[in-house]
Amino acid sequence: RHYDLLHSHWILPQGFTGAMAAGPLRIPHVLTAHGGDVFALRGGVLTAFKRFALKNADAVTVNSSATQRAVESIAPGLVNLHRVPMGVTIHSMPKEDPVVVEIRNRYRRGNGPLLLFVGRVVHEKGIEDFLQAVGRLSDLMPEVTGVIVGEGQDRPELQARAGAMDLADRVTFTGWIPSERVPAFLSAADVFVGPSRQAKDGWVEAQGLTFLEAMIARTPVVATRVGGIVDSVRDGQTGLLVDEQAPEQIAQAVLRLFREPGLAATLVENGFHLAATEFSREATALSFAELFAKLISKRTQNPP
Repeated sequence: RHYDLLHSHWILPQGFTGAMAAGPLRIPHVLTAHGGDVFALRGGVLTAFKRFALKNADAVTVNSSATQRAVESIAPGLVNLHRVPMGVTIHSMPKEDPVVVEIRNRYRRGNGPLLLFVGRVVHEKGIEDFLQAVGRLSDLMPEVTGVIVGEGQDRPELQARAGAMDLADRVTFTGWIPSERVPAFLSAADVFVGPSRQAKDGWVEAQGLTFLEAMIARTPVVATRVGGIVDSVRDGQTGLLVDEQAPEQIAQAVLRLFREPGLAATLVENGFHLAATEFSREATALSFAELFAKLISKRTQNPP
């Protein structure tokens, strides 16, 4: 039980208990904030516990600029704060793979675009905006279809909403699918749409790994400019950004991608390059390895 370093994920309760354990033993303690732990669990007492955990860590890492700003608002003056995004696997399925082709043939109508959402089926993910965007596009692109991959507490309500909007034969809710099948859906789509909103409790998309996974699949991305999404989806460079709760803007962005194939191709290539170089699992592991080594070396030079 002689440890060189402790790494806690999430501020509460892990970061707090980690600080209590590492402090007396003078073991270097790295605390990683993932976003939900910063944006939610608010209140005077909880904020005080968070501030204690953050202030008593030897290093704090955050996954995005949005999480960083939130952490700095809780514990101003942190000097050992590092931005280390969570990485994604650089692996995708070719568009011509039989599994990908089968998915396109199953869900795509004629030559119309296939729009895809992947994530928790809850209101804060903006799925109603996805549905409204498909409805608006149906007048201009009669063969447009949508697929919503994932499960969540609001699925029955949103599925009923799709039926009320006369989209039941145009939008499919697949429910939960195994994670190993997600890359095939991402490759099969013509556009990945992630219309996240800020939730009533203050939650926002801290980073958004599915956007990066779509980029690795070489599928153009349309996303809302909220939270940490903007770190990877850079408007006009690696994707198209729209305002939250703006289905008309989503529809216009999709139309633009099909009317400007050169732009779509540029976004795909730039997005893939960004995800593969700055947001890979390898890049994340290297950043943590360097940070761990620095803290362990410092402890070795200054033993307790």
